[in-house]
Amino acid sequence: MYDLAIIGAGPAGIACAKQALKKKLKVILLEKNQDFFGGTCLNFGCIPLKTLLNLSKKEKNWQKILEIKNEVVEKIKRPLLDYLTKLIDIRWGGVCFLDRNTLKVDKEIIKAKNIVIACGSLAKGVEKRSNTIIAEELLKRKDLPNKILIVGAGFIGLEFASLLNNLGKEVYLIEKEEQILPFFGERDLVKRLRIILEGKGMKIQTNKDLFVFNCEFMSAPKNGYFGEFGGRYVPEV
Repeated sequence: MYDLAIIGAGPAGIACAKQALKKKLKVILLEKNQDFFGGTCLNFGCIPLKTLLNLSKKEKNWQKILEIKNEVVEKIKRPLLDYLTKLIDIRWGGVCFLDRNTLKVDKEIIKAKNIVIACGSLAKGVEKRSNTIIAEELLKRKDLPNKILIVGAGFIGLEFASLLNNLGKEVYLIEKEEQILPFFGERDLVKRLRIILEGKGMKIQTNKDLFVFNCEFMSAPKNGYFGEFGGRYVPEV
């Protein structure tokens, strides 16, 4: 029996495993998909997105910058995975509870005195259409839409908008709050940023909800939508 089983190998799960090792606990780390090891920040968020943003200022070949991005991510992920593999047990596959101390990972039964659920979150529900794109999908696509509507002008939405704009794509942004970066307090800076972004050709509307969006603002993009939505806790266990 393990002292601790951790479900989810994102930043929280990995940090939990490291702390447990300091206490000399017997630990097993469980992750549904090996490609997601390291979590959103490492695979689809901070690191790959900022790498792409930096590269897109000079390089316009999407396939080329994707290859470089993948190399950057792998250089971080591989040593971390190798390090943990030497110290703890790791299993890949979907997890379900059999009782409070028993888990099933594929066909393997795992018992642990304590279990930590660190599954992260999913975006709020939005109707998934054939032309809907989420962040994970966008960073894997071999080609990019020429026209795209980004729902949500927070930090993530603006980063994706800037990336696509750098690559010459037609970008539209809608935000349901009164300003872009709605939770950023420096309103004068936000107003200045909006002027800069619109000067680069981005079309921005605030005080617009996705479900009551004024279609006259733009002809609906035929190549895809990308949405940045708030999170909700949805553990897949």
